[in-house]
Amino acid sequence: MMQEFVFDTADELNATLSAQIAVSLAQAVAMRGRALFVASGGTSPGGMYQALSQAPLNWPALTVLPSDERWVAHDHPASNELLIRRTLLQGAAGSARYVPLTSAHPTPEEGAASINAVLGTLDWPSDFTLLGMGLDGHVAGIVPAAQECASAMDLAGAVRALALRIPSKKGQPPAPTDWRLTLTMPALMQSRRISLLFFGEEKMTAFRKFVAQKSNAGLPIQTLVQQEHVPVQVFWTRDTGGIGR
Repeated sequence: MMQEFVFDTADELNATLSAQIAVSLAQAVAMRGRALFVASGGTSPGGMYQALSQAPLNWPALTVLPSDERWVAHDHPASNELLIRRTLLQGAAGSARYVPLTSAHPTPEEGAASINAVLGTLDWPSDFTLLGMGLDGHVAGIVPAAQECASAMDLAGAVRALALRIPSKKGQPPAPTDWRLTLTMPALMQSRRISLLFFGEEKMTAFRKFVAQKSNAGLPIQTLVQQEHVPVQVFWTRDTGGIGR
C-alpha cells in the first residue's frame, strides 16, 4: 500500500504535497465540517508548510496536531510548535486550532494523562498525517533507542500519546530535549492518509534499506510501511533545499 513520488527539486515537492494536503483537508471540511491534520516536526517540512499556509482553506475548521514534541518551552529552538507556528500557522492559516503536545507539568510523564484527555476529544481519524523518518528508523518521537519504544509501538495500546526519554550520548549529561511526548503507533495509524517526506539521498537510501529487509526488526518505519490499513505515500527529492536536519 505504498506509493513513491520523486521530484527534481524541493520547490516542486513542496508545491505538490501542499496541494494534496489542502485537497484532503478541504474534502474533510466539506464532508464533516472539520478536519484534523497531524503535522511532522523537524525542519524538513518548513518550506512545504509555508506553501500550505497559502491555501484557501476554511482554516477555523482545521485542527493541527504535532506528531511529537520535545518537552521544552514553545519558543525553544528545538520546539516543533515553534516551527509549525512560524511556517504554517501564518496569515489566514493562523486561525486554525493548534493542539500542543506539552503542558505546564515538569515532565512529559506527568503531563501525559492531561494531554491524552485532550486528544480523546479530537475527531479521529486524522484526515492527513505527515511524517518523516530518522536515520535510525524512528517515526514521530518513537525512537528505537528509547526504553519506552516498545510501549509506543504496541498496536493494542490504549493511549494516543506517550512520554519517552531519548538516551543521552555517551559521556554527555541528560538534556531537556531528551524528553519527548509522541503520538503512539496506533494513534498514527488512526489516519485516513499518511505521507512520508524525505529530502536528500542519505535519508532515502536509509528508508529503502529498512523497507527491503524481509524480517521486521521492530523499527517504527518498518511497522508503519508494512501495515495494510492506511495508504502510505512517500514524497522524495535529492534536493535538500538547504534543510539542515
